[in-house]
Amino acid sequence: MIYLNYQNDKKLQHWYAGQIRAFWAKPSKKPGLLRPNLQGLWDSLFAITPKNLDDILLRERPALEKTYAWIKEYGKLCDFVAYYPLLEEQAKKSRFYWEYPKLRQNYLGQHMGFYLETLIDGLSSSPDELIRSWANFSQLKKAAAQCLLDANLLIREFFDYSMMSQETRHELFRKMDVPVCPYCNRQYIHTVSLAGKKPYLGDLDHFYPQSYYPLFSLSLWNLIPVCKPCNQLFKRQYNRKLLSPQEAGFDDDCILEITAHEAAALLGYKDSFTLHWKISPFAPAEKADKIRQNLQLFHLDDVYQYHKPHIQRILQKRYLHSGSYSKKLSRMLDKIPLSEEEKNRLVYGTSLDKNQFHKELLGKMTYDIVMQ
Repeated sequence: MIYLNYQNDKKLQHWYAGQIRAFWAKPSKKPGLLRPNLQGLWDSLFAITPKNLDDILLRERPALEKTYAWIKEYGKLCDFVAYYPLLEEQAKKSRFYWEYPKLRQNYLGQHMGFYLETLIDGLSSSPDELIRSWANFSQLKKAAAQCLLDANLLIREFFDYSMMSQETRHELFRKMDVPVCPYCNRQYIHTVSLAGKKPYLGDLDHFYPQSYYPLFSLSLWNLIPVCKPCNQLFKRQYNRKLLSPQEAGFDDDCILEITAHEAAALLGYKDSFTLHWKISPFAPAEKADKIRQNLQLFHLDDVYQYHKPHIQRILQKRYLHSGSYSKKLSRMLDKIPLSEEEKNRLVYGTSLDKNQFHKELLGKMTYDIVMQ
């Protein structure tokens, strides 16, 4: 996972907000029938000002939820439905059935808000009764899923990714200037010229899926340029709490580690080494949990096995570059005004600069191998 910072590019923000404002409009009429607990959502959507619109487009979710109570409540409902499979997975891992009520209670407490409270009232029940059994709790999940479906029908009258033209998407992708997939760092995703058009080789992924969170379907911070395998094969409509590239990269909290039991493998002359992504024991617990989900969802341990031949060459170069070869090369390069990053590109093919990982294929992998 590679950190991206384009969401803080003021020129990009100004351009993007202008593109969305040019076509964005409120519906001409109110829906005929509204669920009583969705009247406030409709009123909040219809009251959106140009400033509110810019906030939704440009400010990240935590900041939005601190500013707008209605977005915070909507987010709780979305999360309750989207992450419900995680609760079921937790229950399967639990060794004792008497732990189930506590799991359900904790999950309900994490997401309790206006919508769940009104749904519980509508079921003529109480939180204690609902957490007593899976049958009771599934009634609330079913009601929440229907409520979210109805809420999202309203929201799509205001925010829908299909409203953005293909031309705007292509131009946005170009202006983001992210030529390598941040999820895997192993696929190019640049634009190409084809029949007079310039399609891109990747996708614009919605970090929070449109199916659950259409309110964020046009938000710049929620659009991640990624490769098609990561988006269409692995991520799809995920239900995991992942680390977003706009939140942080793996950095030193997770490195590609090599394990070898003979010197020839460590020097790159044999492929009898193993490699895996190792999470640092000093990584913050919440970040470590998200990294673990990323590793699992994108199968990073598996896909990086295909780069063992490349890693062998890096190991060989690292060995050669640390001895007499390095001294000879340094004497040769001293006559040429090259920066340290340029010298690294000559030797390893990348700059070994963490700030360039988003532009360099396998930049993170190369850095981790060289620095071990």
